[in-house]
Amino acid sequence: MRRLLVSIIGLALTASTAGAYYHFIHYTGRVAPFNPVAEKFDLNALPNKTVTFFVSDTAASQLSRADYFPSALSAIREAARVWNNVATSDLRVAFGGLASLSTPQNTPGADIVFDEMDPLTLGITSTNANNSISAGAGGQFVPIRRPLVRLNRNLGAWNSATALSFTEAFFLTVAHEMGHALGLQHTFTASLMTTEYEGRATSLAAPLTADDIAGISYLYPGSAYGRATGSIAGRITFPTGQGIHMASVVAIRPTGVAISALTDLDGRYRIDGVPPGSYYVYTHPAPAPTRAGAEPGDLRLPLDADNRTRPADGLFETLFYRGPGQGTRDFSQAQNVFVNTGATSDGVNFTLNRRTSYGISSVAIYSYFDQKAVRPGFLNGEGRLAVAGSGLTSNGLPTTGLSVSFLGGGPILKSDISAYSGVYLSLDLALDLQAQASFGASGPRHVVFSLPNDLYVLPSGLNIVQNRPPVITSVTPAFQANGSRSVSLTGTLINSETKFYFDGVPGTVLHFDDATRAVIAPPAGLVGLRPVITAFNPDGQNSMFLQAAAPPAYTYESGDAGSVVFSSGTLQTGTESLVEITGTSGNFVEGQTMVGFGSSDVQVRRAWVVAPNKVWANVWVAPNASITQVIATVITGFQVITQPFAVQIAPLNSRTPVLSSQLATALSSTASGATVTLAGSNLGGVSVTVADRPATVLNTSASQVTFAIPLGLAAGPAIVKVSNGLETSSIVIPIEAVPAGTGGNTFGSAGQ
Repeated sequence: MRRLLVSIIGLALTASTAGAYYHFIHYTGRVAPFNPVAEKFDLNALPNKTVTFFVSDTAASQLSRADYFPSALSAIREAARVWNNVATSDLRVAFGGLASLSTPQNTPGADIVFDEMDPLTLGITSTNANNSISAGAGGQFVPIRRPLVRLNRNLGAWNSATALSFTEAFFLTVAHEMGHALGLQHTFTASLMTTEYEGRATSLAAPLTADDIAGISYLYPGSAYGRATGSIAGRITFPTGQGIHMASVVAIRPTGVAISALTDLDGRYRIDGVPPGSYYVYTHPAPAPTRAGAEPGDLRLPLDADNRTRPADGLFETLFYRGPGQGTRDFSQAQNVFVNTGATSDGVNFTLNRRTSYGISSVAIYSYFDQKAVRPGFLNGEGRLAVAGSGLTSNGLPTTGLSVSFLGGGPILKSDISAYSGVYLSLDLALDLQAQASFGASGPRHVVFSLPNDLYVLPSGLNIVQNRPPVITSVTPAFQANGSRSVSLTGTLINSETKFYFDGVPGTVLHFDDATRAVIAPPAGLVGLRPVITAFNPDGQNSMFLQAAAPPAYTYESGDAGSVVFSSGTLQTGTESLVEITGTSGNFVEGQTMVGFGSSDVQVRRAWVVAPNKVWANVWVAPNASITQVIATVITGFQVITQPFAVQIAPLNSRTPVLSSQLATALSSTASGATVTLAGSNLGGVSVTVADRPATVLNTSASQVTFAIPLGLAAGPAIVKVSNGLETSSIVIPIEAVPAGTGGNTFGSAGQ
């Protein structure tokens, strides 16, 4: 993604692009329907269907400011969590800590590096896929090999806070580039994957839109994908009947979601993942590229069956669907398209005339808080917003015939559209109370810009809110009754749903004393570190809107990352085993501390903080893992501990009992007294202990062992040791609380 700086009203605004199409497409046929095949990861080649992102172990020394490193890692970890939590996608995404790029790895994964780049570029991503086509249960695909995300090492080099590692903008940029690495190209619906940063209407509180979710779920459909959604399909042509290639078609609700697709070589499209309901449908050409030599929309062109790139079919008019083959620039005359669950609304076709140039393009709307430009525009009651975009002004005035309206209503113009500084529009807006009553008091509004010969739709270009942004008025260090450190934050417009971040690392809300005072547990820190504190509200506003010039901060008076010791320096291929990590800092926190090993051949299946200085982790090693040494990473807050050559990957010892922490059969409980079956190998005639207490073995074979969890064990993680008389293997299983009314009796066997 490239970012171009544009000066407006004395502030730095940005536009962005990346070297990437929604999705990355290869055509295998030479005639319609051409059979488009997308690039994606092979889920069968990923452990637990999980792709892990690693940061280069040289990153800390490469960053222009070393103190930004922990917050940059936090943004990467949070971005992975966002993509991992898409319920309708079968792909899981994880952050694996630091890795050496020279480490040999046989399992697919993804890498992130910080490089020297020109000051206009924040990130670039390559999927590193080729044109070889594979086949799986879901059909054909082109495997993504080892994507590389490159981020600019010069964080904070711009005269704008948007480039700093702890800002919302940096996090959204990382998540955007990570989407490219997973197989998503650009889209034009104000989603996370929208080409230009200013055109996005996402935030830390809501980073993904329905378009992003539909895109990733299409590539990696989970069992729930399609059950609650439908599709819209059709064909886009010129009057000659020629299909229009790479036209963007958008299904949009008046005050709701916008989901899109691009047409294929024959002009055909299909928008999947559309929630049921009534939609307007419009089509438009990809926007002008943001850099010389790039394709429209900064898309990567698809490859045809002869391995040639196939360009877009030029410019054409933007219209709403009015009926079979018909379009209109007036959305009030558009025909609604109804989507039913599990069905396709087909035949939504357009016939469009060519254009020789763009009319309106690349529009972004900004609000101003204390002279800081914020996008998208936020409207609380009434206010003045600025609009940037090509074709909106001419000779220092609004373009003749220009009108602005809002799909779904809500805002109204208090006065005529005017120009600002000769090249920007100024909109003086108020809320239409009658429209609010019909469409809701808050949320996004789609903005429509119309000329006599052109149309431009900006999805979610305006966000109606009920309050101003939050403000942090004071920061007071304190201690809790147990001696742990806390921070009392007073402010305005903060509430129980407000999230607080210290330089991009989340703090934990302990409690609210009242409506203006929150008590926060700060993340584990380092002595002398002074992170900026930002409050983020669910409506998309944050305290940096009003406090960017002098943001509140917290100074750590103590804190040391310390060091760690690993219980095992050797892990065998094809095994899963317990690794105990003991630290000297005593700052490990459940849910905040992460452990990673610097290879996609090694996966932390689950980790538990069992004491402030101790972590138990189930660590899996691929059967075909490279025999090598790998780096280990332990991160808690700002404390980043790395240990080069921490673990040696070794060949499997044929005598070792091999265990899986993923229980072999569905169980109603893993409480004390329950019967558990573990799968693996070399398990014939084994003995078992749980939390150092002998377990009754009910059945063993070479591939599984069934045993009863001893009675009287407390709920929580417990170490299971399995011995075959020659070797002993250990993993951790979670002991659940004994269900009420059972009296601690043994449960039925697994699988019953």
